[in-house]
Amino acid sequence: MALTNTTRPLGMVIAQTFLDGYADNGYSRNLWDSPGNSVQSNTLTADKDFSYSALYGGIRACNNVLSFAEKSDGPDKAKIIAEARMLRAFLYADLTLRFGDVAIIKEVANDYPDGLKRNKASEVRKFVLSEIDAAIQDLPEQNIKASLYKS
Repeated sequence: MALTNTTRPLGMVIAQTFLDGYADNGYSRNLWDSPGNSVQSNTLTADKDFSYSALYGGIRACNNVLSFAEKSDGPDKAKIIAEARMLRAFLYADLTLRFGDVAIIKEVANDYPDGLKRNKASEVRKFVLSEIDAAIQDLPEQNIKASLYKS
């Protein structure tokens, strides 16, 4: 991958470079370059979750926003709900790209006594696309600082 790709924002290029270290033929000179170092050195253990818990933490935050926004009647309600759904879709897309089958969680809960059933990756990707389709209707046409938008 060329770092001179000008069609993508620099942050996306850096993120892709970071994730390239996950490949079994990738290279990470330093431990902090990428968690992929564990893959390369065959020292993968259960304590390395490769952002699994952080991604689900973000999904939980989105679900919290959705829970509160759906009960409100503020002027930006539809936009806030759309932004939360877009972000949640992005997080699920990242999860399923990294881990394949993952659980879809749409509500906030403090405990899952029966565990969570993993949805097939194809189901998760359909959910991601349906969230984007639903959210795009209420996103603004152009960017407002720190907000998601259609283009």
